[in-house]
Amino acid sequence: MRVNRLVIHFMASLILTMASLMLIIKNQPSDLFSYSWAIIIFLIVGNLIIREKVDFQPVFTIYLLYLFLVYLMYLMNLQIFPDWLGFTGPYGNGIGTDDSRFYAAITSNIGQLPLKAQQYSVFTSFYASFLAILYPFKIESPINVLFVNAIPLALLPFYSKKLYCEFFNTKKNSNKVFLLLAICPLTLSNGLILIREVWISMFLVASLYYLYKKQIFRWALFSLGSVLFRYSTITFIVIIAYLYRTIALKKIRNKIKSVLILISVVLMFIGLYVVFFNYLIEEMGLSLLGRISFIEGFIFKDDEDSVLYAISSYQDYIRIPLTFVFFFLSPYLNIEPLSGSVINIRGIMQGILAPLLFFVYYYYYIKGFIYSVLNKNKGQKIAFNIHLTYILLVLLISNYSMQIRHLTMILPFFYILVVYGIANGGKTSQFIALIFSIPIVLVNIYFL
Repeated sequence: MRVNRLVIHFMASLILTMASLMLIIKNQPSDLFSYSWAIIIFLIVGNLIIREKVDFQPVFTIYLLYLFLVYLMYLMNLQIFPDWLGFTGPYGNGIGTDDSRFYAAITSNIGQLPLKAQQYSVFTSFYASFLAILYPFKIESPINVLFVNAIPLALLPFYSKKLYCEFFNTKKNSNKVFLLLAICPLTLSNGLILIREVWISMFLVASLYYLYKKQIFRWALFSLGSVLFRYSTITFIVIIAYLYRTIALKKIRNKIKSVLILISVVLMFIGLYVVFFNYLIEEMGLSLLGRISFIEGFIFKDDEDSVLYAISSYQDYIRIPLTFVFFFLSPYLNIEPLSGSVINIRGIMQGILAPLLFFVYYYYYIKGFIYSVLNKNKGQKIAFNIHLTYILLVLLISNYSMQIRHLTMILPFFYILVVYGIANGGKTSQFIALIFSIPIVLVNIYFL
């Protein structure tokens, strides 16, 4: 069986490599260097962190798939937005994002960018600098760094699969976690372009995995990576450390105490975070109750009729729970990417493909949650604590980030819980899951 899998992966890798080479040679042969360099970097990194060949083979295969998709999306963006060098396009109106800004910080060819993006040549970002380290040559084209930027896309399913095994002490169903993350439209829409969310997601999951394995140096390294890429993820690390304490150290309390203790820790940490980092209030418009400047500025400017902006007008005691629900039930069906004046590739992935899949995923997520609440054995207590962790992470993102794409950072926990729901549940949890998941579908259809 192992020989058959080896042959399958070899053939798939060969086909994907040939497809990428033909596409590159047909369009821009000079991009072959960036493609080859990315593979070399991945082989080095992959062999350092993935010890078993049986694990490395599928990860390398999907990395080659992502390289092909990166180049394909880059070429499509070049056709759709010729002035934007293969990026996602102009900011606003649900089309463009921050990819050209990060590129502006490290490129030696700033004059090629539209004026709107050139102003970010003075923009500093550890993420952008990190990409420049991975590609230590002259950066004259987005594709120079887009290929190496796909590395975390391939590592994320691997670490999530391993974490599932650590959580539930079994390899059974872990391949489902790998598969669901490998084909996730949300991670693909944010990982095939030049933004950092998938990197942070991979760092967070890897750090928790290495904490389980008691590899403290790697835990510290990956934790540091997530913080340097986005300072606010230090809050996530605190929550994840609590999850490790409750599960791996076998200090699982009853469910009410778990909820109260974790909420207290998070509130205390947020308070200290804001008190000691005043620049968050001055420069980012952040307060203890939300990201004020982002609500009043970007969201209103982008779409003053948006549901999120409407929710933000309520008092805090109403706004906070409503914002949480809005983020928790995302993504939402949106057919505008198909009917607009341009083809919005990311919009199609996020507004059509992802919601259709999530309609199914939410059923299994709810089913697993109800099963973990109604049962008291060790496995169900572990699942309950993971649910609690995910819910609190969504709460933080919904009020301190205000951007749906940032949910990408915590999606591995969602998929782990979806697979748990696939593998567990009785008739009661199935019935309740069906009752709650049907309205989610109907609301999406109603607001189309």
